[in-house]
Amino acid sequence: MNLYELIQQIPEFIRETLLKQQKVQQKISSAKMVGRFHLGLNYDMLIWLQNSQCRVFPCQQELEVTVKVKDKTTGQMQKRVKKNMVDIYLVVTETVLLMLKTDTKIKNVAKLLAWASLPALEKIKHSLEANDQITLQWRPTAEGRKPWVVNVLMN
Repeated sequence: MNLYELIQQIPEFIRETLLKQQKVQQKISSAKMVGRFHLGLNYDMLIWLQNSQCRVFPCQQELEVTVKVKDKTTGQMQKRVKKNMVDIYLVVTETVLLMLKTDTKIKNVAKLLAWASLPALEKIKHSLEANDQITLQWRPTAEGRKPWVVNVLMN
């Protein structure tokens, strides 16, 4: 192939490259976006239940609360850890896990408690003692924080 033939093939190469880019852009634009959400706000669960690219899992999260209790024998205040089960939803999309707390007063409404990127997920553990207990652990962040760990009981 000489220089003249090479130069004649440039327009065909540009056309093929543009067609490939257009196909990629069509795939990106055709993907349904989950949306833009803010922590602490209430959301209608139908947003995720009606989206075919999301899965919603009703769960319970075990929360540990430190409570100060007065000791009956000594009269001194002592700290005790109390465990509560909270009803939550885990919403899994292609790239994100959302954790929402159910609202006890309004049906199909939940408050966004947390979210995490699925590519940053490090481990998923299944408890051998409790059949439906799952532990999700994310990688530590660059800032040196401890990894986020979520223990949930699947319903």
